[in-house]
Amino acid sequence: MTLRVGTFATGAATIGVSKARGGRIEFLLDCNRGSKFGDDTTVATGTLPLQEAREVITRLVNETPWLQRALAMQFVEQLLEQGTEASETK
Repeated sequence: MTLRVGTFATGAATIGVSKARGGRIEFLLDCNRGSKFGDDTTVATGTLPLQEAREVITRLVNETPWLQRALAMQFVEQLLEQGTEASETK
């Protein structure tokens, strides 16, 4: 699954997550155009067991206010899309 969140004005990132061998999770969080995570890095990547991958991704989100807002807005947009689609089929 790949998700692009945010805007270049406020911070933007591409987030990719997929299953790897042995029940591990492969992930990539890549900031776009000068954005940085709260720990001042621009890329986080790895292949880790599920719990460790969850901890890394959660830490980055918790330390990065613009990413929190971008993910929240992405969630709201998805809710609105799904709600609109559901009401159109009735």
